[in-house]
Amino acid sequence: MTKVIFVVLTTIMLFVSGCSGPLTGIVIDDESKTPIEGAIVHAEWFVTVGIGLSHTETYAIQEAVTDKEGKFKIPGVSLLRPSITPPEVIVYKKGYVAWNSKAIYRFPEYDDEMRTDFKWGKDIIFKMERFKKTYAHNGHIQFIESYLDLSKEFVDAISWEFPLASNEGELYRARSVYDTKTSKQEIFREIIKELHQQEEDHIK
Repeated sequence: MTKVIFVVLTTIMLFVSGCSGPLTGIVIDDESKTPIEGAIVHAEWFVTVGIGLSHTETYAIQEAVTDKEGKFKIPGVSLLRPSITPPEVIVYKKGYVAWNSKAIYRFPEYDDEMRTDFKWGKDIIFKMERFKKTYAHNGHIQFIESYLDLSKEFVDAISWEFPLASNEGELYRARSVYDTKTSKQEIFREIIKELHQQEEDHIK
């Protein structure tokens, strides 16, 4: 019996240690493969609490900013506690689509799918996609805010997108009232196209 307990405890310790150790890596442009300086890397741990371990809440948040070589290091948490879930990570840099360890945001479908290729550890390469003119800030902000409890610094970094996202949302709501046949995706495509056309006309 003692041997069984020892094996179980050892397994738990290895699991927690693997999830809470340091995270190091480099953030690069997916097309040019060049390093991205100034990207915010946000890591968040959750702990299962409540009667019957019914829900989770934020346990710890750590952030780092990439250097000129695109490198960063997050120390991780070392407390041995089996109820801590594996950390989730989100990477943000103005001009790029946010990278999330839990999901991938797809344009122009304006939807996300679960990510299965991330594993917490060392020397991880984060490839970030450039935010194209055909992409919507409205859906992008919702994607960023829906998964994690963001810090003030992170919110400040994405705040420039708020008025753009709000404008797109208002235009969508106004148009969807009378246009009930066109899909949400198509309406947003039309709105983004019109907004960029107005921007180009204004520049001219």
